[in-house]
Amino acid sequence: MIETVTLEEALWEGAKEAFETMIMLPIERSDGAENQVETSKSIIASIAYVGPIKGAVTIKCDSQSAAKVARSMLMMTDEDELATEDIHDAIGEVTNLVIGGLKSRIAETIGHVEVSIPIVMEGKEVVPAIGSNGNMIEVVAQGDGCKISFILVYRETA
Repeated sequence: MIETVTLEEALWEGAKEAFETMIMLPIERSDGAENQVETSKSIIASIAYVGPIKGAVTIKCDSQSAAKVARSMLMMTDEDELATEDIHDAIGEVTNLVIGGLKSRIAETIGHVEVSIPIVMEGKEVVPAIGSNGNMIEVVAQGDGCKISFILVYRETA
């Protein structure tokens, strides 16, 4: 049986590393209900994976946080124009970076997983489905006015 704590730490460390090294937007983990990401209108990016465990990594944030992340990735100022496609591409790439960090951290203990390409959408009250025998881990982080939720949905395959 896979330990939830191990996966949670791998998810958090992968997210933190991506934000500090590639996005140049340091984040801190925030616990508590008051720090949950708004679900009214969110930008959501998800990447599915299969291997000894299968599921998806999803990133969810409000549109202002997504724009801030995109501007940071693209080295833009707050005043620079930003197209919706740029925001979606950036959040998709963030998801790719996070799952890459997760993958490398679980490779030795859990095994290799294959990943899909990111899917990005905007929606209201979108929540990942876990299905039967599924598990969900959510880590919320904040940094420079952004609030971002990193969600790992998984199920053991063997």
